[in-house]
Amino acid sequence: GRQIVAFSTDLQSRRIVLLDGSEVLLSPGSDLNVAIGASERRLRLVKGEGRFTVAHSSRPFIVVANGTEVVARGTQFVVSLDQGRTTVSLIEGRVDVSYPQSSQRAERRRTTSLRPGQRLVVPSAQESSAAAPPAVQAPSHPARPAMLEFDDTPLVEAVQQANRHGGPPIRFREPAIADLRLTGAFRVGDTNGLAEGIAAAFGLEVERAADGLWLRARRNSEQ
Repeated sequence: GRQIVAFSTDLQSRRIVLLDGSEVLLSPGSDLNVAIGASERRLRLVKGEGRFTVAHSSRPFIVVANGTEVVARGTQFVVSLDQGRTTVSLIEGRVDVSYPQSSQRAERRRTTSLRPGQRLVVPSAQESSAAAPPAVQAPSHPARPAMLEFDDTPLVEAVQQANRHGGPPIRFREPAIADLRLTGAFRVGDTNGLAEGIAAAFGLEVERAADGLWLRARRNSEQ
């Protein structure tokens, strides 16, 4: 099918399911244009930030942001625009990022492949003439962390996803806790924040130990 549509967000983030089954989580204050045709799926991020979960298809899935192109084939990644810089963060799968080598020679482009957990910051046109070409960064100190979004997800799955991105691992003291279902968005790599959010949502306690963050039922005697 074909789809040509524009999406915009104000103060709220927005989850969009595209015609091909791909999903986009748009951060507040974002604009996105979508053109799904017979030969390719092309999205243009005009401003803000989007997290893209790509449905498998033979048609390339391309996100364009300020001259940077991200080509994905079934994957999950974040693209954000901030003061002319374009940041691409890969959560899972593989993407190829192509961008102008310099502002003076926009026709000459570089292409970089990212692996899960890597990010690439492409400088603005003003910066790129003076700055060194962008280097792929490991996710240890991300400038703007990507989000993990859960929608009625079993806790056992949500925690497995979160634990893959670093931070003290979250564990369950009682098996029943794993079956609870979680909805919400959390920063990648912030397992402390996720554990606190889960505890607050379900009336649990977080027990900090050497081997991770253990979620357990509240003990009445301590209330």
